[in-house]
Amino acid sequence: MGRSDRIEIGRTARMAVGAVALLVGAGSGCGSIRVTDTPRSATEQLLLTEAWDQAIGAIDFSQFAATPVKLDDALLGGPDKNWMVYRLREAMARQGVILVDDPEKAEVVVEAAAGVYGTNSNSMILGIPANNVMGALPFVPPMAMGEAALATRTDQFGVTRLALFARDTATGHFVWESGTIEADSYLRNATVGGLVFRSGSIELPSDRRRKHMIHRLMGKGGPTARAGGHVHE
Repeated sequence: MGRSDRIEIGRTARMAVGAVALLVGAGSGCGSIRVTDTPRSATEQLLLTEAWDQAIGAIDFSQFAATPVKLDDALLGGPDKNWMVYRLREAMARQGVILVDDPEKAEVVVEAAAGVYGTNSNSMILGIPANNVMGALPFVPPMAMGEAALATRTDQFGVTRLALFARDTATGHFVWESGTIEADSYLRNATVGGLVFRSGSIELPSDRRRKHMIHRLMGKGGPTARAGGHVHE
C-alpha cells in the first residue's frame, strides 16, 4: 500500500468519525423544554366561572336603570373574585344601572354574597376496579390487579349559590332582593371500549381542536372565530 493510499484511508476514517459524532450530537440535543401546570386546572376554573355566569344571567337589575348604584363586594372572596365582581358590574351596566364608586354619590347600595362556589365530582366504572385481592388469599403471594374496565364515567360539576339585596343609602331601608340564585355547570368524560366521549356545558381546548380537525377532514375548513366586542347606544 502506497503513501497516497494510506492518506486517503485516513481521510475517509476521519470523515466517518465526524459523521457519527454529528449524528450523535443531533440525536441527543442539548436543549430542554419546561412543562408546567397552574395550581388550579383550567377545567376547574371553566366550571366555576361558567356556573357564576349562569347565576348572574338570572338577575334582573332593570328597576335600578338610570339610578346611581354602588356595588358592595366585601362579602365576595376567593381566587376568582375579580371575575365575580366584573361580571356583576357588567350585568348591572348592561341593564342601565349607573355604577358609582363613591357611596355618597349612590342612591342605592347593592350587597352581594356567594354561599356556594366550588366543584364536585363523581365517577363510576363498569368492570373490575384495581385491587389487591390476591394478596388476601392464603399461600398466595401479594399481587396487585390492575383495573379492567369495560366503560367508565366521570362527572365534574361547578356549583354556585348567590344572593343580593339593596338598601337606600339615605335611610338604610331595605328596597330590593334578588332571592337565592343557584346555578351549575358540568363536564362528563366517558369511555366505552377504549373510545372517549365528552360532553358538558364547557368546552376544552382539545375539544375545539378535534372539531377543527373534523371540519378540515370534511372539507369545511375550521370553525370561524367571531369578532368580540359590541357597542350599545
